[in-house]
Amino acid sequence: MSIRLPSRTWNTSFFFLGLGEIFVRWHTARRKQAFLGRHYLPEDDTVVLLSRDLGPIRRSVRSDYDNENGFLPYLIDFCILQFQASRSVDQTVSVLNSSLELISHRVDLRYSMLRYITWAIPTTGFIGTVVGISDAIYRVDPAKPDLKTITASLGVAFDTTLVALCLSAILVFLLHVVQKQEETSVNQAGHYTLRYLINRLYNEKPS
Repeated sequence: MSIRLPSRTWNTSFFFLGLGEIFVRWHTARRKQAFLGRHYLPEDDTVVLLSRDLGPIRRSVRSDYDNENGFLPYLIDFCILQFQASRSVDQTVSVLNSSLELISHRVDLRYSMLRYITWAIPTTGFIGTVVGISDAIYRVDPAKPDLKTITASLGVAFDTTLVALCLSAILVFLLHVVQKQEETSVNQAGHYTLRYLINRLYNEKPS
């Protein structure tokens, strides 16, 4: 019993830490999706964006993002800035693609701690099982073996791994659900920027 309690305590701590991380990522994904409902860009199919239209759009999105949140306003601001500097739609598309790759990589890095936690839970469970088996073998009295005590100790040891695997399976499932939601929000931000900004940019010829 003394072996099982520390292992279960660690597993429980890791599990609730993982749940906390998942809740943070889920909340962040919901915030990113909420930006799509702010309609930063005109969505009428007949609209063409001229240079004079881009300044007000930039001012409307500039305060809505920071280094951690607001991928959609960031993409809009950055693409408009690139177009104003280069007057090239092709270069703006290239900047959009590069920005989406960097954002996707940043999102993936934010799940590194969660992936470690989902690895640590079964690992501590296996450690508890190995120590439990060792303890059961150590308690065996060759002169008077007590099979009931031995099997009870082994049952506790294997129960530690079973619980750890169940907790890890729950976290892995939630991790994939939330990560998919956050990656989908990034893809939607890129699609929105491409459809309603870049595809409507009009490079006016100087008179």
